Amino acid sequence: MNMSCHSNRNKLVILNAYPMGRVLFESLGLDHFRKAGFDVICVDMARCFLSDIHERYQPANKDYVVREGYFIECSTKDDVEHVIKENAEKAIFYPLYFKFNQGLDKMWVARLLKKHGCEYVLQDFFPQPSGPVYDMPTISYFLKRVIDGIKSAGPIGLFKKIAGQASFYMMRRNVFYQRPTRCFVAGRRSYDKFKAMYPSADVVSVPGYDFYKWNEMLVRVAKEGRNSDIPEPGYVLYIDQAIYDAPDIRISGRKLVDKGVFFAKINSFFDRIEKALNKKVVIAASPKYAYSGDEFCGRTIVAGKTPEAVHFSDIVVMHTTTAVNYAIIDKKPLVFLMFDEFDSQVRQELATLASSIKRNLMHVDACFDKEDLVSAIKIDESAYESFICDYLATSLCSRAPAALMAENLTNV
Repeated sequence: MNMSCHSNRNKLVILNAYPMGRVLFESLGLDHFRKAGFDVICVDMARCFLSDIHERYQPANKDYVVREGYFIECSTKDDVEHVIKENAEKAIFYPLYFKFNQGLDKMWVARLLKKHGCEYVLQDFFPQPSGPVYDMPTISYFLKRVIDGIKSAGPIGLFKKIAGQASFYMMRRNVFYQRPTRCFVAGRRSYDKFKAMYPSADVVSVPGYDFYKWNEMLVRVAKEGRNSDIPEPGYVLYIDQAIYDAPDIRISGRKLVDKGVFFAKINSFFDRIEKALNKKVVIAASPKYAYSGDEFCGRTIVAGKTPEAVHFSDIVVMHTTTAVNYAIIDKKPLVFLMFDEFDSQVRQELATLASSIKRNLMHVDACFDKEDLVSAIKIDESAYESFICDYLATSLCSRAPAALMAENLTNV
C-alpha cells in the first residue's frame, strides 16, 4: 500500500488525548517529517476523553505545539470526525497512546479511521519491561486479562472489558475498526509483540529514542568535551522523576508521596551513601518540576543533561524513570530505590524494572556499608545486553527513530 508523501498523502495528523511532556514531544521529531515534505497537524482530543481533567494539562501541551501553528483542539467526537474526514485522503494519521488498546471507550477513533478509509501508523519508541503477563502468547495474554477483569470488575465493568477485547480482535482483522498500516517499534520484545498483535501490519524496527539520545550525547562529548554543568566524574547520580509532584500522577488521581516525607527520607539516604562511598550525590533534574534549589540540601542539580550526567557518573540511583535506559546502555551500576509510601503501581513497575536486569530493590531506610553497596550494585553484563536488545535496539543505529519513520513513510 503506497503511503508516499510525494503522492497524495502529504500530511501527518497526530491524534493525542493525554499530557504531552517535553521528552515525548521531542521524541516525535516533527522537524524530520517537515523535512520529508509532510505538513504536520496536532489534534488534541483531550476534551473527548478526559474532559474532567483537561484543563490541568492542556495549556502545557499548547506550550509545545501552538507556537508552531498547527494545533487543533477538538471538544467533541463530531469535531474529531470532521478533522479525520477532511484529511482522510491526504494524510497519514498518527495516534499516540494507542499501541495495544483494549478500552471500548477509545475504539471509536479506530472506527472513524475505518469509516473514512484512513491509513494510520503506530510507534513505540519507549518500550519498557511490563511483567511476565506481557511475555505470554497473544491468546494467553488476553485470557489473562479477561480473568483479571472477572476478579476486579462488576458486571458492567466486565462487559466493557470483554467488549473492548472483542473490539481489539476485530481491529486486528480490519473488521469494523481500522487496523494500523505500519508500526515503528524499538527492541526485540516490542517488535515480536506488535507482529503478534497486528499480523497484517508492516512492523519496522527502529532504535529507541533513548538509544538515539545516548549516541547523540557521545558524539557531542567527543567533539566538545564534558559540559561545564556536569561535575567532575566520580559521583553518584540520582535521576529525579518528581514522583512527589508528578503531573501525570496527579492527573490520574493516584496518591503522591508527601513532599516533606520524600525529601527527608531521600536526603537521609544520600547522607548515608555519601558517607559509605566517599562520593558526592548529584541530582539529574526532572523536567516535570520547578526546583527552588534547596530540595536536596544544597546538592548539585543538573537540568536538561541527563544522558551526559549518567555517562560521567559512577553509580545511578533511581525509581521507575525511563532514563534507566541511559544507565543500562552505559553499563552503570544501578540502585532501584523503594519507599513504603509508593502506591501499588509504582511498586510493581519498580520491581519489574529491577528484575529485568536481575537486581534487587533497596529500601530508602536501609542501613549499609561500602561492602554492602558494592555487592548490591554488581552488574550482570548478560542481563544488561539482553535489556538493550529487548527494549532499545536490535542493531547499532545512531539515527533518530522519527527520522527513520519519516524516511520510511516517504520512500514506500
